[in-house]
Amino acid sequence: MFENIIGQDEIISILKEDILKKSLNNSMLFYGKKYRGKLTTAFELTRVLNCCKDKSLDCKCINCRKIG
Repeated sequence: MFENIIGQDEIISILKEDILKKSLNNSMLFYGKKYRGKLTTAFELTRVLNCCKDKSLDCKCINCRKIG
């Protein structure tokens, strides 16, 4: 989960905790300077939330293939 996000350890730990507790907000805003991984993080969060199996980076479930 979130293995391909580099340098955003604090944000990733917050997202992981919220996912495990099932307490994600209804909406999220990713903001910051260019080339900091906002879009990659958003896609990864989408993939993790929609994954049918183990939520790993190399998951081949139907939902991960559609997002990937």
